[in-house]
Amino acid sequence: MLFRSYSYSSSDGYQSSNTINAGSGYWLGVEESANIDVTGTPITSNQTKLLGGGWNLLASPFVRGYLKSQVYYTDGSSTLNATAAVDSAWIQNLFYGYNGTSYESNDTLKQWSGYWLLSLKDNISAVFYHDSTSGTPAKTLLVDEDELQSDNWFVPILAANENVSDNLLAFGVNADATDEFDSKFDMAKPPISPAANAIETYFDNQGWNNFISKFASDIKAPMTQPNSTKSWTFKVMSKSGGAINLSWNEINSRIPESIKQNYRFILSGTTIPASINMLNILTNEFTAVAGQTYSFIINANPTSINDVANNFSFELSQNYPNPFNPSTQIQFQLAEKGVVSIRVYDILGNLVSEVLNEERESGSHSISFDASNLSSGIYFYKLQSGKFIQTRKMTLLR
Repeated sequence: MLFRSYSYSSSDGYQSSNTINAGSGYWLGVEESANIDVTGTPITSNQTKLLGGGWNLLASPFVRGYLKSQVYYTDGSSTLNATAAVDSAWIQNLFYGYNGTSYESNDTLKQWSGYWLLSLKDNISAVFYHDSTSGTPAKTLLVDEDELQSDNWFVPILAANENVSDNLLAFGVNADATDEFDSKFDMAKPPISPAANAIETYFDNQGWNNFISKFASDIKAPMTQPNSTKSWTFKVMSKSGGAINLSWNEINSRIPESIKQNYRFILSGTTIPASINMLNILTNEFTAVAGQTYSFIINANPTSINDVANNFSFELSQNYPNPFNPSTQIQFQLAEKGVVSIRVYDILGNLVSEVLNEERESGSHSISFDASNLSSGIYFYKLQSGKFIQTRKMTLLR
């Protein structure tokens, strides 16, 4: 049997390792199933593991499982329990294990298993006490379904292909959160599995933290009616490509009625020809190119009287296909009847085509744009109807 082990550091990523150190976690790759015998003397003393800023792979240093609530943390002068370390913005107290198809959070570090742990600063050490045999689970920051409130809810999003899945993505609001980085609510995303068919979903928030830019959750401050809007942008990448299914099946049970009655949740993206009302449509499937990253945006917009009556809002969708050659479809929605114009501009701002300029009824519409007389490049198409104006980018490739 041939097997390889890989360690990880935030600076160097995955590295082949010939040494297995107690308290450290590793990815183990094997060519065929087999039992591996390990011999040695069990550790019976307290263990301290230095953490690098960013992601660390940890394991129980003892020949038994270890409760995460009994891991302590020190900066050399102070030693804190897990709750205090979270409050001090030292760590995020989530230990992510891998179950063969996806990551999952664990309350116990099982014997012979490795786990991801995020340190929010350098020179913090995890302390494992050998005589520690008990502990209480850490407080859950996300809300239970029976405790849903307009200022405290979240919705999970699942991405899956035929073999693996990514189930860590979640968006929502919390009364104690802000629209910026909150270490208690905006959970970082573990590095993608080294498996050849792995899927990765994440909120890309550059500048939130020096060590990480990919997040599994984006929890914002609550909506303030009647004019508050919220948006969440996430990305999806599949190493092997193929059919990817995005689903948010729990959205209607997760979002309080008061929010659903006053807001519309619209999903758009490069693979979605027409924007999706997430409260009505619970899945979206697209074909991914291996290694290519796809962007999606969730817009939570207040409903208006027209929205309630007609079930439509103003919305300009991403053209499909994009890139295109030589024609593409442009879809849009109107909340009310009115004159609509769609104009196309080149990258210098020159008008190159007037696709539409006429009165249309409220509802969903689609129009074809033929770029046979244009050269390859980036173009912008702008929709205007009354006071509503929206612009999107498209790419012509010949």
